[in-house]
Amino acid sequence: MNYTVSTRKRSDTWSYQIIVDGQYHSSKSGFKTKREAKRAGDTAALKIKTPERNKQTFKEIADLYIKDGMKAESTRRAYKQWLKNLEPIWHTEITKVTYQDVSPLIFDYYDTHKYNGTKSLVGFGKSVFRFASRKLKIDVDNPFDEITLRKQSDKTKREPRLFTFDEIIKLIDNEPNPGIKWLFVCAGLAGMRISEARATRPRAINLKSKRITIDKQRTESNKVKAVMKSEGGERSIRMHDRMIEEYLKLPIPINKDDFLLETFISSTAVKKAFEQQGYPETTLHSLRHSFATVCIQRGIDFKTLAHILGDKLETVISTYAHVNTDMQKLADDILSGKDLTNPETNNRIAQENQQ
Repeated sequence: MNYTVSTRKRSDTWSYQIIVDGQYHSSKSGFKTKREAKRAGDTAALKIKTPERNKQTFKEIADLYIKDGMKAESTRRAYKQWLKNLEPIWHTEITKVTYQDVSPLIFDYYDTHKYNGTKSLVGFGKSVFRFASRKLKIDVDNPFDEITLRKQSDKTKREPRLFTFDEIIKLIDNEPNPGIKWLFVCAGLAGMRISEARATRPRAINLKSKRITIDKQRTESNKVKAVMKSEGGERSIRMHDRMIEEYLKLPIPINKDDFLLETFISSTAVKKAFEQQGYPETTLHSLRHSFATVCIQRGIDFKTLAHILGDKLETVISTYAHVNTDMQKLADDILSGKDLTNPETNNRIAQENQQ
């Protein structure tokens, strides 16, 4: 069923008019605001019974569900993404979708995605069927109710791909796109989140003190969060010399409050950049993990590192405490009994590692 709800102001009140499949159906007036009239019209339209109602496909019902109510734009965008992952059942009549149809889609998705993301996909499917049953009055069972996911603790956790400091520099050197290169710099040399790197403004960088201030996050919806993701997220970080060098290569906006990266760079574009350098299934967050590991390797204590990363101490210890190849080599040297306080020994170790 295709419907439109138009609104009109008469005197001091608003009214709605419903058009179903191109034909006028009903109207009502007396609403205080346009929003109230539109919402009432949508609700009334969904209650209209048509002979084709029970023959609607899963996608038709899902589209109605996404359109229904006062959902935020970000919520509708997320729902449309979930819907894409259920494409194989799009054209199946809603009353004929079974557990056997949906379970392979969910568990295949879970093989390559995290627990929470898969749980959200299942939740979306449940909501579509509840919408069909409760609002559209379609007699249908909910196949998503039968799906049970293993808890995160029961699933093997994928460790992030860790880069050594030299590998981070090589990654930056080999990236041709200036915007993506800057994201690599921010994550690999300052431990910034991708949303923080995207939100960099010229006023946040002080070349005299060589520090960058982080106080905003730019999301996938191209909006800026007024509140940081975590407590202590607002912070000032000492810039690496290479970070300053790359910053000076970028076109600096005249207005210091403008974004340094005028063009928004998506997570997908960053992922493709990693793939082109031979690192499939790698995200920018891996560089944040790598930065934290290099800091620990070089003697920065966890409390200071927590401030640099803008995270809680407990989170840093449990999430970012990794061992990279350089740290393993150092441990091997110590356990082998080499005198690391002797400069000659250190030079010999360095030469061995290069070989």
